[in-house]
Amino acid sequence: MKRLVLLCLSSYVIYLSSPVNACIISARMVMEDVKYAEAVVVGKVINYEIVKDKNFRKLTIAALEKQTGLSEKERAEKRSTIEQRSFITDYARFDIDVREVLLGNVSDTITVTWNNSTFGEPDNLSDFLYLIALSNPVDTHPPLRGPSATIPPSVEPNLMTVLQAPCSSAFIFENSSQNATKIRQIIKSIQE
Repeated sequence: MKRLVLLCLSSYVIYLSSPVNACIISARMVMEDVKYAEAVVVGKVINYEIVKDKNFRKLTIAALEKQTGLSEKERAEKRSTIEQRSFITDYARFDIDVREVLLGNVSDTITVTWNNSTFGEPDNLSDFLYLIALSNPVDTHPPLRGPSATIPPSVEPNLMTVLQAPCSSAFIFENSSQNATKIRQIIKSIQE
């Protein structure tokens, strides 16, 4: 039994060195999923930050410390990797300086989260105007399309989150893109 536990811990630590990707198969984006949005806005992303899951890192390092057969140098390298890499439980938090509201009722500046468990969050977002669809993480859930699709609970349920069906792309587009134009058309047809 002890060997099985050590084998599992070793496999887990090896897994931790791989990039974040929660999906076995990616699901295609369905633009009509914008109907699940509580709000759709155009604005600038400001104060973008990755919120690291410190508790998960602590538990992972504790599992590493129990692993036998590692030199202190190897253990230190693995600790460093655990601290620096992205985990599926990390998420982004940012403010949107709202320039236009296409759907819903929001203030001029809103704080939102983005739990991109499909691919991991980017380290930063460019200084563009974005069209962003937002959902209420407690009340509204996008459809589950991918075979490995899951929706983790929101860490900050009082904040709206970027709309994203699991294993698909997020509803965050450069405002001048074809996707943003398509979203505008869909919203217009919904409102008619």
